[in-house]
Amino acid sequence: MHAKDQLEKNLFTDNGIFAELWNCLVFRGILFRLLPKDLSDVSPELVSVVKGEPIKRFRDVMKVYRDEAGFNIAYMGLENQTHPDKWMPIRVMGYDWMTYDRQLNEGHESERKIIPVYTVVLYFGYNKQWTAPRSLRDYFEVPKSLEPFFNDYPIHVIELAWLTDEEIEALSGDLKVVAMCLRCMRKKEFDNIPKATIKRVEAVFALLAKISGNHDFEDLIEKYRSKENVTMADAFEPIREVFRAEGWKLGVDEGRKLGMEDVARNLIAMHVLSRGDIAKATGLAIDEVRALEEAHCAR
Repeated sequence: MHAKDQLEKNLFTDNGIFAELWNCLVFRGILFRLLPKDLSDVSPELVSVVKGEPIKRFRDVMKVYRDEAGFNIAYMGLENQTHPDKWMPIRVMGYDWMTYDRQLNEGHESERKIIPVYTVVLYFGYNKQWTAPRSLRDYFEVPKSLEPFFNDYPIHVIELAWLTDEEIEALSGDLKVVAMCLRCMRKKEFDNIPKATIKRVEAVFALLAKISGNHDFEDLIEKYRSKENVTMADAFEPIREVFRAEGWKLGVDEGRKLGMEDVARNLIAMHVLSRGDIAKATGLAIDEVRALEEAHCAR
């Protein structure tokens, strides 16, 4: 597993944080709540055999939910993403299938009760929203005549940096701290950092370091590891200018890209260069030039 995945796992395998994530951002007030005491860790390793060849995958976080009598009720998985993944619905479908397959292979099929699998994708990106597909249907056009027979596979994506004020207010503890930090990083607002207290200092700072690429967060681990009542304001004070500089650079890069798009539109209208030549001249990707061409033809 990548280091980032391990750090996310350290934070989100905590039963309290895991339960709060589902209760506040998935179930959203329905008459059901996960209790931390009813959750147990499950091995994240999944192995299935297809045509005699083993297939091995690792889930980021996997837990089993049990009722008061100790009976398994559901498997609950969490997949962590820092960048939009085009193939996430298919990946999740594969993880869920392998979890069902493991249940079948753990005992005699006729004697074993199969329990449902639920998966949430937790997105940590803060520079852009989730733009990748959220279901199989997003990959292709389903003919109307075949729609009644098409089995879609939607995924549930939680975009922490884009939570509303109400959604963040419903959170507590380190989950709320991470969501608030990501929103500050997204908005490039670092002057009035909330004084939310960080409980798991090492896990939170290490996760923010990996998400942002700002290793100053790692230095804060040593500084605050043994201290109590560490707040978000403490964390951002020494690295405020670093994030301001990052926001300025993103603005410059975005402005430069928009300028090159204008150049590309003019070249397209002149009909003198090929798509590839326009891409080379402007630094845009071929797909971006194609999209501009299609928009020009549609006018």
